[in-house]
Amino acid sequence: MLFRSDDASARARGIEAVTTATRWVKQGASSMDAISLAMRNQSRGGGADFEVVGLRDVTAEALLLCASRTRVCSVDVKVPENSVYADPTGIGQLVMNLVSNAADALAEVRERDRSAPMKILVRGAVSDEGALLEVHDSGPGIPESLREKILEPFFSTKPRGQGTGLGLAIVQRVVRQHRGTLEVGRSAELGGARFTFRWSGRYSPNFDTRDTLSLDLGVFETFRPTLP
Repeated sequence: MLFRSDDASARARGIEAVTTATRWVKQGASSMDAISLAMRNQSRGGGADFEVVGLRDVTAEALLLCASRTRVCSVDVKVPENSVYADPTGIGQLVMNLVSNAADALAEVRERDRSAPMKILVRGAVSDEGALLEVHDSGPGIPESLREKILEPFFSTKPRGQGTGLGLAIVQRVVRQHRGTLEVGRSAELGGARFTFRWSGRYSPNFDTRDTLSLDLGVFETFRPTLP
């Protein structure tokens, strides 16, 4: 059977369209599988569960879960593949909360200045001295007078009715469980806030597998961060 040139062209375009649609479906299914796995990993109940994990893998899962918050931001990730000893759920919560806070701060700035940069940098490092995770943003930064207060439960710089004031308290809990430190400062790269989390990254019998930050309301017994 012979096809006219215009029929052959239409057929070729149809095949290409079907091929493209099939590829999109496969990519969508792959993305959904990745999101489902990340959600399962981040929704494990109970106390901290320390194990050897890939620092980049844990960070990538957390960023996937807060992607809806960062969709209008430029997120630069510089985290090595090195393995560390940590609680993957806790590290994921730490990254999600810090990155989500950075995205919220940038969104507030963009409302006032449409030309303001929307940049977030997530950086990690592993060495003989320990492990490190940092989140930088190009927002207004955090005044020195508030750098300790923002870590208190229920304290929030957001307008009334927005936010729970628990995000950084959860971060602080994760830091304590890892016997680490959290430093709040200004980003030399982006000019906004910088949060630096350091811990040994190696096995220690002193790691606490329980919540080490408790509230009278028992909020950490039931609270789980809202996923995007």
